[in-house]
Amino acid sequence: MANEPGQTLILFADDVELRAFQERVTAYNGEKAENQKNQPCAALNKAIEAVRTINAADRIGPVLRREGYDNSDDIPEPVESYDVELWPVSDFTADLFIHRVILGQQGGTLVSYRGNSALLMRVQASGPCIRSLLELPEVAAIDRPPTPDWPELPAGEIEPKVAAADRDALTIAVIDSGLTSAHPLIAG
Repeated sequence: MANEPGQTLILFADDVELRAFQERVTAYNGEKAENQKNQPCAALNKAIEAVRTINAADRIGPVLRREGYDNSDDIPEPVESYDVELWPVSDFTADLFIHRVILGQQGGTLVSYRGNSALLMRVQASGPCIRSLLELPEVAAIDRPPTPDWPELPAGEIEPKVAAADRDALTIAVIDSGLTSAHPLIAG
């Protein structure tokens, strides 16, 4: 919903603030007092066409939508990878959010990332599990993980073509799980 043209998503800190906002919208739509020139909060409320809470379909990300999954019932059944974005909150509340997502997972696997402005999870889960997560108010969006946008190259095209080092060249040790032991500069 928030990434649709012409729509804005407003997140309220709590239900008290949401109710206060809804009261202002209601006051604008109500009768104007005789001595008032404009409705209460007129500048803000003139721009509002509708106010509603978000639902499971609103939490479906743009990649899933492009694939034709506009409704939570459309989410495929098999276990697949998904990225789950939770609303950014305080550390204590974040722990509660993560706990609720774990409880709603129904046997999938998950890895979470907590940054300064993001609370993200990568889950391996089935369609029913994702549908249940889409119903949680803690969830901001669920989408496919990003995929690289570069073309796949055959392994032979990415091998470096470098001359072997001199016999008296300085030795440098590299500790890396992705080391290519056959590289001419580290041979021997």
